[in-house]
Amino acid sequence: MIKYLLYFLFFSLLFISCNSSGKDDYFDGLQKKINKSLSTSHEKRSIVIKKFYNEELRKYNENNKELYLISSKYVNVLYHTEKRNEQIPLVYELLKLNNEKYSYVSIACNYNLATQFEISSPDWSMRHINEAIKLNEKIGNKYYLPHLYHFKGRLLYNKEDYPNAMLFFTKALNSYNERRELVYIASMHNNLGMCYDKMGKLDQAIKETNKGIQILTQKKKINNEQRVFIYFMKGSIKGIAKCKII
Repeated sequence: MIKYLLYFLFFSLLFISCNSSGKDDYFDGLQKKINKSLSTSHEKRSIVIKKFYNEELRKYNENNKELYLISSKYVNVLYHTEKRNEQIPLVYELLKLNNEKYSYVSIACNYNLATQFEISSPDWSMRHINEAIKLNEKIGNKYYLPHLYHFKGRLLYNKEDYPNAMLFFTKALNSYNERRELVYIASMHNNLGMCYDKMGKLDQAIKETNKGIQILTQKKKINNEQRVFIYFMKGSIKGIAKCKII
């Protein structure tokens, strides 16, 4: 049986963006600076983010521009990432304040809420991920789009709607960057294999999972995260083989 791996590589990307343009450049640049600081600083995550929050708030107090008010609220959401009950009201507050002015913020907020309600209210989660996809598709394949497709596929998989889950896993697969996001491409092949396995199509399940393994093992350098994922996929292959023998 293929193992359920959809959680393995996902949540670290909740607020990571790709390319941006136009009026959303500021938020993309801000997020990249935060990511860089978090990866290089020896300070606690909360301290690093608090510094960015104070800086955005200072800009707002000095310039009285709504951009900086929204950016300070955005950073405050990041600050409360590990406190779900505190973060959710902040996300709704940010959505209301933004009022669709910045697509980046609207997409990020709906994506966040979709993940928050995945277990407790799958229908509410689906509503938010659909809104995020609708907004992101209007501006093309940037920001979070592949991850939004991935997450919707995950919700559909949980509902046992495997054909439609495959549709969105395939959309994600075709949207990821082939040079920078190989681990996600491999993950989508694994997810397709999971769906085939659930539908009793074991040969196709093995084929898709093998594709994921080959994508990562062909790399010259494999990091620990990728190595662990390869082991998971190889374990899945063995599970399917046992099912076939039985």
